[in-house]
Amino acid sequence: MDYGKMALDEIKKGYKYDKEQDVFVCNHCGQVFNIGQVFQIEGNFFMAEPAVMKHISQSHDSNLTQLLCSESKYNTLTQNQRDLLAMFYSKMSDKDMAKKLNVTEATIRRQRFTFREKAKQAKFYLAMYELVFEDEPTTTEQIIPIHNNAIYVDDRYLITEDEKQHIVETFFPVFNLLY
Repeated sequence: MDYGKMALDEIKKGYKYDKEQDVFVCNHCGQVFNIGQVFQIEGNFFMAEPAVMKHISQSHDSNLTQLLCSESKYNTLTQNQRDLLAMFYSKMSDKDMAKKLNVTEATIRRQRFTFREKAKQAKFYLAMYELVFEDEPTTTEQIIPIHNNAIYVDDRYLITEDEKQHIVETFFPVFNLLY
C-alpha cells in the first residue's frame, strides 16, 4: 500500500472512494464495495460505505492495528511506540499501562505528551509543505514516484519525467524504438 499517494482522511479511515469506478476500496486487502449494492454481513445489511467500515473492523481487527503493523517505509515507529499507541487507543489507564510496561505513570504521561508534540510538528510541516507545493508542477517537472520495493532511497530516485525520458533514450535506444 502506498500511503504516500493517499489523503490523510483515507489513511485514517482505512478505505478510499474511487470516483472513476464509483466504489469504496479497503486499503488493506483491496476488497471493493460497489455504490448501490447491498452487502450482508453477519445477518445484517449494509450499503457500501458502512459495509467497508464493518469489513475493516471484522477482517483487519481495526484500521489502527493495520497501520501499526504496516511494513510501509513511512511507518518509522519503534515497536515500543507501536505498543504504546495501541494501549492509548484501547483506553487503558496510565496506571495499568505503567504496571504492564514496568515504568512510572509519569513516563506514560510524558510519552503521551511527546506523541502530541510530534503530531503538532507533523501538522506544521504539512501546512508548510502544502503551501510551498500547492501549485502542482507540470507533468515533466514532477518527481517520479519511488517504487515500494526501494530499500535505500537516495538522490538516484529523485528524477523528473524529462530526466527519465533522457535516460531511456540514451541508454536504451532499442526500447525507445518500440514505444
